[in-house]
Amino acid sequence: LEINTSHKINSYSIISCGVDVGRFKNAEYANIDIDLDKKIIIGYSGGLQKWQNVDRILDIVTDLKKLNNNIFFLLCTNSDISPIKDKLEILGSQNYKHYSLNSSQIPSYIKILDAGFLIREDLILNRVSSPTKLAEYLAAGASVICTKFAGDYKRSIKHGSEGFIFNDIT
Repeated sequence: LEINTSHKINSYSIISCGVDVGRFKNAEYANIDIDLDKKIIIGYSGGLQKWQNVDRILDIVTDLKKLNNNIFFLLCTNSDISPIKDKLEILGSQNYKHYSLNSSQIPSYIKILDAGFLIREDLILNRVSSPTKLAEYLAAGASVICTKFAGDYKRSIKHGSEGFIFNDIT
């Protein structure tokens, strides 16, 4: 705001998005018809806009799958997945599932994740954001895989504890 308006703001803070933790704690686990004990479930929940970097997320998932055959990707989005279909096919249909969910279903699906992605580029909008998905992943018990540009991640994520923080996505 200061850069765009030329007005000095002397006092400001980012107010972290919050979630109803009980909504995730009390949710039943979704049945996605795979043996959860034998897979490492990593996923993404959200839209497929360019700034959400789902292409890069799929590159990371594909690389992880090469390192560990137990990797399974869960994609929860209401967006049209045709723009990323080629990358999903590289991953292999047996290695991912896609679900289009309503708001009340999200906790049950996020709850089965071992880790969820929040990959953002170095843009001012991303740095000053407070992504709701970060809080939802944590409330569901999933670790967070994010970049250091994912808003106020520092308030909730310690590298190696609650998640993994990339310096960049290149």
